Amino acid sequence: MKHHLIGLTCIMLLISAKAFAVQCNEKSQAFISEGDAYYDTNSAPELTKEEKNKIVALFNLKTNRLRGGGVSSDCTLPENESKKISTRLNASGVLNISSNGEVHIDLEVEKIAKKETTLERLVFFSKSAYSEILNLTDSSVVVRTKYRNKSGAHGGVYLVEEITAITVSETGVDINLNRYINGFYTNDRSLRLKM
Repeated sequence: MKHHLIGLTCIMLLISAKAFAVQCNEKSQAFISEGDAYYDTNSAPELTKEEKNKIVALFNLKTNRLRGGGVSSDCTLPENESKKISTRLNASGVLNISSNGEVHIDLEVEKIAKKETTLERLVFFSKSAYSEILNLTDSSVVVRTKYRNKSGAHGGVYLVEEITAITVSETGVDINLNRYINGFYTNDRSLRLKM
């Protein structure tokens, strides 16, 4: 039985790693399986009481201030010749959680080589955005979020889907995010943030 559990754990780790190894313009698994329902951002499942309690416990950090670094990979244009370009990052931020399980991670992210800094906000389990738990343990959560964004001055709208894996330890928080635009992979980010 013990060997069976170890084997099962190894398989799950391999599947998790493979899930975050995505190629440029690859279709989202949800986009493939859900059809037109993929574009629905209004019917997210509500957190159960048990899920809320686990989320609150998971993000009950000794400090909510985080600092570290990581890597982002962005797909280049044109799409038919797209390839990943990786960039090293510095990041700092603040993580806040409400008693109802809503999580906000406000980040200041610097692309080191370009010396460009952006402000970003990751929001999970808000009533104003679609969030769905894909996996939840005592030390990690994988969340799927969907929201709409406007593109440029002409005001076109596109759908953003993010699959975010967050692992919390005594020393910090690891964030791994894959982003899809209208169902197609465009970029990812891995951050290791210390408390």
